[in-house]
Amino acid sequence: MNKFGLAGVLLFTSITLLAQDLEYADSLPINQIKVLGSHNSYRRMTDSGILKFIHLADPFFKKDLPPAYHLEYDHLPLDSQLQNYGMRSFELDIYYDPKGGRYYKRQGNALRFRSTKSNVDALLWPGMKVLHISDIDYNTNYYTFKDALQALKVWSSDHPTHLPLYVMVELKEDGISDHVKIAGFKTALKFDLKAMLEVRDEINFIFADHPKQILSPDDFRKNHTSLREAITTIGYPKLQEARGKIVFILMAGERLSDELTKQYPSYKGLPFFTFAEPNKPEAVFIKVDDPIEHTERIKDLVAKGYMVRTRSDVETIEPRKNDYTMFNKAKESNAQIISTDFYKPFPKTGFVLKREMLK
Repeated sequence: MNKFGLAGVLLFTSITLLAQDLEYADSLPINQIKVLGSHNSYRRMTDSGILKFIHLADPFFKKDLPPAYHLEYDHLPLDSQLQNYGMRSFELDIYYDPKGGRYYKRQGNALRFRSTKSNVDALLWPGMKVLHISDIDYNTNYYTFKDALQALKVWSSDHPTHLPLYVMVELKEDGISDHVKIAGFKTALKFDLKAMLEVRDEINFIFADHPKQILSPDDFRKNHTSLREAITTIGYPKLQEARGKIVFILMAGERLSDELTKQYPSYKGLPFFTFAEPNKPEAVFIKVDDPIEHTERIKDLVAKGYMVRTRSDVETIEPRKNDYTMFNKAKESNAQIISTDFYKPFPKTGFVLKREMLK
């Protein structure tokens, strides 16, 4: 196919995917819409030299898939995922770096006798950094959280009728050296309330000229005391209110979520939610990773009015077997947000998930 033919296919695909967003009635509550999204959405393939080093551990894994094989996936820039593959949910891993420069060096390169300097100026700047595993699995489409936010904002602004985008932000608190002490490898800084408010500030900075582009907890709660009260009384925002908007959800863990909600009950005034435990006043979004083991639990949570995020594949295990069981269970569970690493086909088997498969 020549480049003009490929460009035509991509244009047709992107128009079709945006048209699919318009198939949903504006009167529909957003919890009645299922979306497919990417997991570790920023990630590019691991440096080949480091991957070869990790493969040295293969003989020690007789039954389980060796760690190097877990890393055989990568992602396109966010705008391409949105435009050409219909992804409507994303996951961004961020490391706390208030002074800047903490992740400028990539100590894993020393294992291959190469320079550890990244030569990436953006890594010297203060602010949240986007990467999978510090020192080892650092290749990314976006070095900073602000860069990833800007990419989402621009695409969303250019396509104001899109379904709401669910952006999960994992607060990364560990790296290789948090488990095995190796000279030069950085330990990750822990998040606290101050750090979470810096996440808030970075989101608000990028969306300062268009804050209504964020569908915030206040938009869900309206005049009710708590989010849970609002959801059970008036229900979820309708699609008409949510089109062209972005929902941010911190993957923060119970300790950090509790610390946050002590100061900001039901996330009042904040641009993000966190995944919460059921029955808490803040409970809107629930994370249940395994839809095979927890099919009935997810069904029950959805029936009770929660929005659930689950997964369709894990660490390339399902794609290697061309096994759609996990995805089918995710669909059966009625979870509204399903994450995958394979909206592009897995080369070895052709395993791939597309948004039309949700129907």
